[in-house]
Amino acid sequence: MIKLTFVVLVILLTLSIEGILFRDTYGEVELENIIEFDGGDRIKINSLGLDSEYQILVKNKEYKRWYSLDNNYIYLTTEGSNYIFLMKASSNEEYDIVSKTKVIVTNPAKKFLHQDQDISSDNERIALLAIEITKNIEKEDDKAEAIYHWMIDNIEYDFKKYKEHQKNNYQNSYGSLATLDSLEGVCYDYATLYAALNRSIGIPTKVIEGDFYLDDGSVEFHAWNQIHVSGQWINVDATLGDTLSKDLFGFAYGNKYIKIREY
Repeated sequence: MIKLTFVVLVILLTLSIEGILFRDTYGEVELENIIEFDGGDRIKINSLGLDSEYQILVKNKEYKRWYSLDNNYIYLTTEGSNYIFLMKASSNEEYDIVSKTKVIVTNPAKKFLHQDQDISSDNERIALLAIEITKNIEKEDDKAEAIYHWMIDNIEYDFKKYKEHQKNNYQNSYGSLATLDSLEGVCYDYATLYAALNRSIGIPTKVIEGDFYLDDGSVEFHAWNQIHVSGQWINVDATLGDTLSKDLFGFAYGNKYIKIREY
């Protein structure tokens, strides 16, 4: 039986992860009061009214990811040791470790089917829309392609948000629900909504982030998807499929796409 072991560190520890300094300190809140582990692959978050200064960091052999306390659940999709940190912002991009624990996952979930941050596949509106789009369609690849074409026909690229990004202004709403509400977004919004729609009907879907090489040789950060159908991963880019009016369902990477991370 998997047990959640909570560890309170008594020695100051300095770590450097991706340029952010973590200082392990005593804190006023314990993780055991914030999270509930179901013994399988899911952690439920109880924010207890904590403000946005607090965040949760999950670190394992595959990735390091931040979660706000607004999330209801965190899904652990990596087998083995998963380290959970409750973090509190201090100053100068520094975070204090308030509490820490380790979760051992022996039976990892099917990856890329669970709801995740900004991928609201458990949301009723998302699920009902996916069912409506794919009604009378039997094959999974045909369902995924129908959702792709729905995205092309109904979502508009938000060039204003893109221009704000160029000025390092990221004070906008992002993710699948925000995109469904506004019917517009940038590449991350396209990718998270596409993933949410597919996951809601049981099609494993990755959000991929990486570099995209333009024809003039310049590079831009980009997000797209991969879906698992017919026993293989297929590349899908609804953003450029829309803006370039190309069929990018099942395209080959070539030398334009460089994957950096996936989730």
